Amino acid sequence: SVFGDIVSSGTGAYDIKVGDGFLLAHNVGLMTLHTASGNANNGVIVKAVNGGVLVETKPGQMIDDRSGGFYVKSRNAIHFKTDGSNWWVI
Repeated sequence: SVFGDIVSSGTGAYDIKVGDGFLLAHNVGLMTLHTASGNANNGVIVKAVNGGVLVETKPGQMIDDRSGGFYVKSRNAIHFKTDGSNWWVI
């Protein structure tokens, strides 16, 4: 949709796909970014609607030159963008 996809997961996890441009995270505790490799200039905005969400990368990739996840606080949004190797917070 123009305003993004609403993600609600009973398992508390969601794998972000190529083409997921804007996601509203309802009751999702963990989101995993798709691989950065081969996807330069791809990005996604994650909005945590009720409760925060931990956003992680695929193994061996980083967010802002850090390993591990990036926490998006409830009612906040973060734009993640890839350079084709790793992820960056914009």
